[in-house]
Amino acid sequence: MNPSALGFARPEALLLFVAVPLIGVLVVRAYRARVRALRSFGGASALVSRSGRRWWLKAALVLVALASLVIALAGPYVDLRARAARRLGVDIVLAIDVSQSMAARDVEPDRLRAARHFAEELGRQMVGSRVALVLFAGQGTVRYPPTTDPRILGEVLDNSGRGVKLTQGSSLRSGIESSLGAFPPDLDPLRQRAIVLVSDGEITNSDVPEAGELRGAHIFTVGVGTTTGGQIPTYDVNDGKFTGYLRDAAGLPIVTHLVEATLRSLAEKGGGAYFQYLGHDGVIGDLARELRTMEAVEPLDSAGAVPDERSTVFIAIAVALLLLEWLMSDRRPMPMPNANPPGARRSHLTTGSTESILQAS
Repeated sequence: MNPSALGFARPEALLLFVAVPLIGVLVVRAYRARVRALRSFGGASALVSRSGRRWWLKAALVLVALASLVIALAGPYVDLRARAARRLGVDIVLAIDVSQSMAARDVEPDRLRAARHFAEELGRQMVGSRVALVLFAGQGTVRYPPTTDPRILGEVLDNSGRGVKLTQGSSLRSGIESSLGAFPPDLDPLRQRAIVLVSDGEITNSDVPEAGELRGAHIFTVGVGTTTGGQIPTYDVNDGKFTGYLRDAAGLPIVTHLVEATLRSLAEKGGGAYFQYLGHDGVIGDLARELRTMEAVEPLDSAGAVPDERSTVFIAIAVALLLLEWLMSDRRPMPMPNANPPGARRSHLTTGSTESILQAS
């Protein structure tokens, strides 16, 4: 161990030590207030079951535990270790279905806005990865090139319907083909590629690509909607007001359903996985973990050094002290009764003498 390498990774956290003596002052004031209350109630010789020494010991354990937690937050380290490798991100293309059926409201607030939220949150979780955005309906288009800034992606998602006119219908093939063309040409051979296709799975145009056509990227599919389905609302082109529901030639409302079989098949052919999204962000975390398993590790010859932190030791000390404080009672030990009190002997002698007098008489 090199003594010159001792230090803290986050020394600014040591300012929290100011809270420890402040809490100690509050503990002293609380104890004095307790003593004054006991004397006011029972006089100078009040009999109490709580032990003053144990009360102070429990308070000291809590204060030391807090100090240990502050040290842990500061990131103490005893040495520096060489950084031997760095993790590479994943190149991701988010392909979002913007066909008319994605306006159904069987997922709150509707399928399309739920898909936008999913894509935006996934981009935030995949820090270090390059993310591109593709919109597709009857055809596909690259809405934004690969970026490492999820804030820009969110702004694009909020305005994804402006200035984009796509052929009506729904073609998963168009979405996949546009996604494959959205990857950067200068792709690092160590970086993996993934397509995350967010759709309800309904197909009106073309077909689903075969496994041989899906080489070059892992394909993950996200089904937005329910198998029960919902009607497709329509809106005025000029002011965006709700005008009713889409109807067929017979005048009956058209109901759109989530087609999971199609999305599962596409994910299996593309070497990925299928997820159903009903608005719970836990699914986003599950997909992000799947994508992070694809990250490659690049060995580095000279990437500097990083602190070898020892925060876990101080966390363990704090937990142990708090557990000990919780288990320790602050009551005095109860006095044990005397096995042979003085009065018991005199009573025994008096009883024996009385019996002798009765026998003699």
